[in-house]
Amino acid sequence: MTAYLLADHLLNLLAPAALMALLLAVFSRLFQKFFKPKQPLAQAWYAQAAINFIVGAVVLTAGLALLGRDGKMLTYVLLVLAMALGQWWQLGGWKPDGKLPKASKTTKIMKPVKAAKPVKTAKPPVS
Repeated sequence: MTAYLLADHLLNLLAPAALMALLLAVFSRLFQKFFKPKQPLAQAWYAQAAINFIVGAVVLTAGLALLGRDGKMLTYVLLVLAMALGQWWQLGGWKPDGKLPKASKTTKIMKPVKAAKPVKTAKPPVS
């Protein structure tokens, strides 16, 4: 097998993981306006896509090694489930209340400022 054919096979093996990783990262940003995530998206879109791509590449490679050939539907089902689980984890879906951890006692927390009372003004005399 020539280097060209090897590169072609590897690119075709990893293409579904790359496409899904990009789509997950982009659509999570677009749908963030409609569905509030439990925490703000802390990672850049390319970091999110890279993590999803690595997860997808591992699943596709494991599917090829265990099933003996590429393109089995079981591999693609596992790819979708693994990448959805990774995206859920990255968005903080695993946190029960969706809040960040509480501040420790050593952290100074500012107290809210009370609103000033309105000043009474004298009414001008009516002539």
